[in-house]
Amino acid sequence: MTTKKRFRKRYVALVSVVVLCLAVIYGYKTFVLGNARTAEGIVIEEWSNGQLQGIPVALDVAPDGKVYVAETGQFLQGVGDNRQQSFWLMDDLASTSTRDRLAYIKKWIASGELDEAWFSDVHDTLRVLEDTNGDGRADKDTVMLETGGYLDGVMAGVLVTDDSVLVTNIPNVLRLQDTDGDLKADVTQVLSEGYGVRTAFVGHDLHGLTWGPDGKVYYSIGDRGFNVDTPDGRNLQAPLDQGRGAVFRMNPDGSDLELYAWGLRNPQELAFDNYGNLITGDNNSDGDDAARIVYVVEGGDSGWTYGYQYMEEEDYLRGPWNAERMWEPYHPGQPAWMVPPLANETNGPSGVAFYPGLGLPERYNNHFFISNYSFVAVASWIFSFALQPDGAGFKLEDPHKFAEGDLFIDQGFGYDGKLYAITSSVFLGPKRVITFTGAEESRDPRIKEARELIVAGLDQLASARLLALLDHPDQRMRLRAQFELAKRRAIDELTAVATDGSATQLQRMHALWGLGQIGPQAFLGWSDFTDYNGELLAQAIKVAGESGAANLAGPVIAAIDHNNPRVAYFAAMSAGKLGDKRAIEPLVALLQRNDNQDAFLRHAAVWALVALQDRDAVDAFREHESAAVRMGVLLAQRRFVDPRIVGFLSDSDPALVVEAARAIHDLRIQEAMPALAALAETELAINSDDPQSSYALHRRVINANLLVGGERQALALAAYASSSTNPAVMRRLALQTLKAFTRPPPRDMVWGDYLELPERESPVVHSALDQYLPALVDSEMGDLAMEVALAYNRMPLDDAELLAMVADENVTAQQRLSALNAVEQRAGGGVTPALAAAITSARESQEPLLRARALDLLALQDPREALALALQVAAAGTSADLRERQSAIALLGRQHSASSEAFLLESLAALEAGLLADEIQLDVVTAARNSTSARVQSALAEYSEEVAAKGPAAERRIARFGGDAEQGKKVFDNRGDCLRCHSVYGRGGVAGPDLTGIAGRQDTDYLYRALVDPGADIARGFGNVSLEFQDGRSMAGIMVNESADVIRLQRSSGHGEPQVIDVPLATVKSKDGPYSGMPAMGLVLSMHDLRDVMAYLQTLN
Repeated sequence: MTTKKRFRKRYVALVSVVVLCLAVIYGYKTFVLGNARTAEGIVIEEWSNGQLQGIPVALDVAPDGKVYVAETGQFLQGVGDNRQQSFWLMDDLASTSTRDRLAYIKKWIASGELDEAWFSDVHDTLRVLEDTNGDGRADKDTVMLETGGYLDGVMAGVLVTDDSVLVTNIPNVLRLQDTDGDLKADVTQVLSEGYGVRTAFVGHDLHGLTWGPDGKVYYSIGDRGFNVDTPDGRNLQAPLDQGRGAVFRMNPDGSDLELYAWGLRNPQELAFDNYGNLITGDNNSDGDDAARIVYVVEGGDSGWTYGYQYMEEEDYLRGPWNAERMWEPYHPGQPAWMVPPLANETNGPSGVAFYPGLGLPERYNNHFFISNYSFVAVASWIFSFALQPDGAGFKLEDPHKFAEGDLFIDQGFGYDGKLYAITSSVFLGPKRVITFTGAEESRDPRIKEARELIVAGLDQLASARLLALLDHPDQRMRLRAQFELAKRRAIDELTAVATDGSATQLQRMHALWGLGQIGPQAFLGWSDFTDYNGELLAQAIKVAGESGAANLAGPVIAAIDHNNPRVAYFAAMSAGKLGDKRAIEPLVALLQRNDNQDAFLRHAAVWALVALQDRDAVDAFREHESAAVRMGVLLAQRRFVDPRIVGFLSDSDPALVVEAARAIHDLRIQEAMPALAALAETELAINSDDPQSSYALHRRVINANLLVGGERQALALAAYASSSTNPAVMRRLALQTLKAFTRPPPRDMVWGDYLELPERESPVVHSALDQYLPALVDSEMGDLAMEVALAYNRMPLDDAELLAMVADENVTAQQRLSALNAVEQRAGGGVTPALAAAITSARESQEPLLRARALDLLALQDPREALALALQVAAAGTSADLRERQSAIALLGRQHSASSEAFLLESLAALEAGLLADEIQLDVVTAARNSTSARVQSALAEYSEEVAAKGPAAERRIARFGGDAEQGKKVFDNRGDCLRCHSVYGRGGVAGPDLTGIAGRQDTDYLYRALVDPGADIARGFGNVSLEFQDGRSMAGIMVNESADVIRLQRSSGHGEPQVIDVPLATVKSKDGPYSGMPAMGLVLSMHDLRDVMAYLQTLN
């Protein structure tokens, strides 16, 4: 069998096992099919079941009723995921283009980790569903497009236009045309490419196609990132790093592509409300943060960058994202360079839609709908809310669950007044389209009228009719009428409506937007905004700026001083667009008046100052008496990447010092970096009320010394670590940085990005070590100080002092271990009296860690004696420390001899007979794999073949005991991805059972089965059953319990509390389930990771 075929077989087998264990759709709470009605008068119907083949990801409903669904067949195969392909993580972090990503994919194919079939055997599909007989259910499906390849991501966005279908599918934005009416793409045009420079996580793809009120198409990407070259010679990348989620906009033909906003993690869909406010949901990182509702503003940076995901230190999990509370709504101390979210709601936001105005009860006017996908139906719902103005931003109004109890992925409104939602597990199970509509509201005749007009084409209507339609109750009708009028360049007609005080607000607003689409010539006769106030004034000013109406610069600038925050916001933004530098002083006044209270107003002022492109004029206000003005100047200089920002490191306001440090460090402003590093030589303040914000400064000062990398910086780090006035955790960080000074790590220690620094000669640190290490070794930092000394062979203790430390039971184990290693280091690979004495002393110690290390060193000096001791320890059973025993077994695998061979053969035989101690089973198998003995390899192969025949759960039973609970917690919290669904002591998700106290409720075998075979034991309230009745009906829900005569189910009512019903078993023809949808992570994790997770779970009493 070839290497490629072998690895293909391995991956197919792995996928098959995982999918089998996940078949199992967790909590599939659906509705009784038919015209079910919710308490609020919403009718739920099944529109499609059976036509969809892949996992549905996104949909769009065309005016003629066809439903276009983007499906993926590449989940778990075809599209990578760094949780599964962790071997290429560093390549991925270093990748800055799709060319880089393609290169490392091919590298790993050549290595045998993947084969080409892993990519080529699967594809994604754009499928068109139709109801051809008008019975309210889809009965025909057509494949319009299939995609797949090395660089292809999940097809995750679709938008039907009048003459084409737009599709987002990493690495491309595509435009499809069906020229012969068979619903198959005859022309496929790439509008832009360069999306997906990283692999990241599956699903962090290119999504969100939607129309904007400016006639442009908007779409989004997750933190797979982008590096896009436009046809007109521009390059689009996000600041800080290419791996950042973002929002783009373009003309429908792909021209005038712009980067609109950035710093998002995974904004899957976008929607505009009636007033042109753009909203998305952004997912959390499964690291103690929360998902966010984001008001997407032009030029806004939401703060997320790709490197945060891989920062897994317990006290710095997700880096600044958590430490600096970036994911929370606005609060003092939050980084000022970012635009905060509106709220923390949902836990798996996916599809986003805005109610266009017809088909649902009045309550839903001006409401957004966000699918909350949590892998299990019991924790999934459609979240709905409206926006209430709050300064220049918003707060949520009427937030509630619109529907629940199904795995909602995406939704969009049809032209029949219905909300269409796709529901599916990402593994196996039903793939459906269901609809929601108001029982009474669906009868509104305006629904049918609007649909017929749109299908016929608004280009057939007279302008007067189009102007009237600007007040239609359906948002889409208003926009289409506006777009048609703009296309006709109906300046006079639109101006008449825009300035007509008797017209409705919506009519006037759409008229303004239409004029904006036409361009600056549409406003040539305008001199002011006296006809407007409130929201209409804000919209008029916004359009003036976006259209480039330079003749209105004066009144726009005057409006910066308006007392309505929304008016002031758009006035500032428009002033920046119009480029009139008379706006600088009013913008400064806005910063002062705002006093850092409204993050959106501050953003607008800063964005405008940058747009005006006068760096010197901005810098002139750097010493303004107002700290808020100085902050605005600093933030503008951050966007300019202006080295003069260094001056703010000495500002009297600590918040500005921290913010300057963030800019200089994170943007790598090299001219200012030495000054930031030099702050380590000063006393840095700590805010006891919010130490993490203070640590933001300390971390960057410490790392700046590493980035500069000279002798002075090494001295500064050592001095900082020696100062007891600095926080202990930061002092340790300074020492760790000093340890890595000449061999810098490949990732930045502050925010996790790829860091390519040159190696340095060790003498650069010698002065620092010689001056400060003696005192540090004798301090509370002694253990780490000794590690630093070891790293540079610069131990400040002589042999006698080191030997005394090895023998001193009152010294920490880590320091004693460092002392032992220092003696070995000085021996230079030879045998010295000091080393022999140190090994003997360590072997006689009461500290198992020290004894284990001494045994390893003895193996280098006297292999025969080491083997004898290793056999003694390995055979000692429970009388030996477990870690020492495991270390001894590992040594027996590395050191071949007749005695080690005999031990491994006897141990394997005991394992096969079920007589080997549980806690060393994995160690014996691992040691056997490392053995060079042919007899051991033969015995191991025999054992492996026998246990493999029993299935993967049996193969991994050797990992039930003997793990490291501390390491297991790290796996559980991070790459195990367990907190996504489970909570422990209040941290984590709600999709699966709370594991707090699980070890006190369940035994080890139960915990093991839950990891490798989740369907074996399903926690009450988390198992799904599907019932087929004798009369042909079907029902699905969560099984509460079952007796001889009745099965009790919990199922969703669509709103509010779920219903509990008793189903007589006599009425049931067949029952499928119960199932669990928990991923079989025990089959995906390495054996040692699984063992460590098991150890951690056993501590949860």
